[in-house]
Amino acid sequence: MRAFPLVILATILLAGAARAQNLLQNGSFESPDVPAGTAQVFPGSIPGWTDTSFCGIEIQDNCCGSPSDGAQHVELDSNCSSTIDQTVATQPGAHYVVSFDFSPRPGENYNELIVSWNGGQIFDEIKTGSAAQETQWTHYAIAVAATGTSSTVEFSDGGSSSNGAGTYIDNLPEPGRSAQLLAGLLMIAGLARCRRRSALSRGIGL
Repeated sequence: MRAFPLVILATILLAGAARAQNLLQNGSFESPDVPAGTAQVFPGSIPGWTDTSFCGIEIQDNCCGSPSDGAQHVELDSNCSSTIDQTVATQPGAHYVVSFDFSPRPGENYNELIVSWNGGQIFDEIKTGSAAQETQWTHYAIAVAATGTSSTVEFSDGGSSSNGAGTYIDNLPEPGRSAQLLAGLLMIAGLARCRRRSALSRGIGL
C-alpha cells in the first residue's frame, strides 16, 4: 500500500507538467543571429528582451567561450554593466520557476549576476573565471510567485565598474522544454507501478 503515495504524487506532478508553459521568448538568445566566432551589441532590444541600462545587449556566438545551449549566449557587461528584462503574462497567485545558466567569462576575474522578479532580488552570485580557459556553466532554478497579471524578470551585471567583459547567461528554457519534465515524471510513475507489481507478485507490502 505504501507505493500509492508515490503514484499519486507522480500523477499530480504529471498534471502540473501537462499544464506547464514556458512564458519566456528567445531564452537561448538565438535571435538575432550573429556570425559564428563574433559578438555584436544591439541597442534597445532584441526579440523578447529589452535593454533597460542603455548599454546594449551583447550576443556572442562562440567568440569568447562556448554557449550552454544552442549557438549563442548573452554577455551582460557589454558597453557597460547592463540589465535586460522581459515581461510576461502571469496569473495572480500562481507559482513559476525562473531557470537559467550562468558562467563567468573565461579569463575574467569578477562576474556578478543579479536576478530580480517584479523588482525584488531573487539571486546574487559572484563567480571568477580568471583561471578558466572555457566557459563554466552552472544551472539555477528559483521558485517565484506572481502577484499580478504580468510579471517582469530581470538579469543584471552586478559589477560596480564596467570593463566590457563578464557575466554570461544562457538557456532560459524555450517553449516545449516542459516536455522533458513530463517525460521524467512519466518514468517515475512507471517505476513506481512496476515496483508495486513486483512486490505484490512476491507477496511483499510497500
